[in-house]
Amino acid sequence: MQAYDATNNELHIPPLQAPIAPPTILPPSPVLSLSPIFDSRDFLPPEEIKPKDTKTSESPTSVSPSSSIGSSSPVRMPPKRTSTSEAPSMTQDGIKKLVADSVFAALEAQAVNMENTDNTTRPRETLVARICTYKEFISCQPFYFNITEGAIGLIHWFEQTELVFSHSNCIEDCKVKFSTGTLTEDALSWWNSYAKPIGIKQADKIAWTELKRLLTNKYYPRTEVKKMEDEF
Repeated sequence: MQAYDATNNELHIPPLQAPIAPPTILPPSPVLSLSPIFDSRDFLPPEEIKPKDTKTSESPTSVSPSSSIGSSSPVRMPPKRTSTSEAPSMTQDGIKKLVADSVFAALEAQAVNMENTDNTTRPRETLVARICTYKEFISCQPFYFNITEGAIGLIHWFEQTELVFSHSNCIEDCKVKFSTGTLTEDALSWWNSYAKPIGIKQADKIAWTELKRLLTNKYYPRTEVKKMEDEF
């Protein structure tokens, strides 16, 4: 301690020293953080290194510290969700059964289709035949028959009349009615005598084949035909 000099009125004031600057805290170097041998905790105070708030949203992809740039460790991805209701894989026996069932169903459908095609007893659409008129029958120019023309003439009359039936679409019920209209003279007289006992309407109902048999037996019985064959 210095002695006070009473003779000296001035006080001895020690010179001021330069202020000490506070320590400068530098941010962590990006170069140092890239290297796995440096740890930021070695350079920062504990209050600067705080764990992140757990309330903040985390990234869906968590990256480990070792996955920084320059590290060869792979990025750890979250595991994929696996469905608990996976469809069971079909076995070989199941596949064979499925194929067999499909083939059986196809064959059964084909058999039913063929049965319907071949079934003649099933109800079908009835086609209404157009009724031929006598005018249409005559317009086809049928032959007129007289017994004087002989057996050859009768055969020609049969053939020509049946051809007219085909051209005029004459139905079976009208064949005798229309064809007897082409009989002349003695042939027409025979027909009228045949129809008189039973009535003309009933006579017209006989079949065309029956009319041919009656005419052949009346005018050219088998004995006469045999005689003609012997002559030729």
